[in-house]
Amino acid sequence: MLKAPLRYAAAGIAAVALTAATMTGAHAAITGSKVSGLEAKPTPPKKVSVSWTPYTDFTVLKYMVSLDPGSRFQETTTTKATFDDLSWGVTYTASVVAIGTGGEESPTAKLVIPGAKLTANIDKESVARGTRLSLTGILTEGNGTPIADVPIKVQWDPAPGPTTYSDLAAPRTNGAGAYEYSFKASRNATFRVLYAGAGTAGSWAYEQTRVKTKISINASPNPARVGRQVVFTGQVKAPNKLVKGETIQLQRLSGTTWNTVRSSTVADNGGYRIVRKMKNKTDYKWRVYAPATSTFIGSPSRTVKVVVN
Repeated sequence: MLKAPLRYAAAGIAAVALTAATMTGAHAAITGSKVSGLEAKPTPPKKVSVSWTPYTDFTVLKYMVSLDPGSRFQETTTTKATFDDLSWGVTYTASVVAIGTGGEESPTAKLVIPGAKLTANIDKESVARGTRLSLTGILTEGNGTPIADVPIKVQWDPAPGPTTYSDLAAPRTNGAGAYEYSFKASRNATFRVLYAGAGTAGSWAYEQTRVKTKISINASPNPARVGRQVVFTGQVKAPNKLVKGETIQLQRLSGTTWNTVRSSTVADNGGYRIVRKMKNKTDYKWRVYAPATSTFIGSPSRTVKVVVN
């Protein structure tokens, strides 16, 4: 029965030795020099590619590559291996062994791939359209040392639609590893910041912001007579445009609860018109509410009091 030599267990690639010995029918011989030219290139989020110089000490059948922690293994006939689903801020070690057509094995070459920690924060999560916001964060090494004067890629994925991130800016970190990006809120969106420093495992972070629509409301006549109709009118506005086709709700306050009494749809010009008969001599408070969508969060108008006599 074949057993993997202990030296491979120490290198974290016991499966490599067993595979090679099984293929050749004998224990592999360690020979030649180590694989050289190891480099790491991150593709955040969660990926890193390890590459190396083609091995020439013997005829190569394949390369065995491992990444720890995590005990991940790959075999390849090229000079590159990509690992995904990495963890944030973790330092990894890549190991590469060349396997020869005659059962040869090179000594294990190792590459330490430092992890980084990147944070992201938006000062306000829910805002009115056009509000200026700041996306800020800090980039450090795994031990907390700031990483200064490097670019941070800022991307966003606006709602609705499939997840598609596009680049917005590339602010640089200062001496304390801090960065900042200012923008005006236009719609619900997820922001992503990425760091892809050469020779690192990279890092990433996410933050979201949600945008409210702006709803005006008027009630006429006011005061109103019992049994007569009151017409509620107004407009629903969103970032730089009028909202049309969205559902809105006329709501009445009962105690501390807003109850929906009628729904309508915003017209092409962004306006709405909802008619309600005043059945009792009671002064109620009213508002128009736009329920949440994938583009905007739920937003109320101001409250208007209708006097009924």
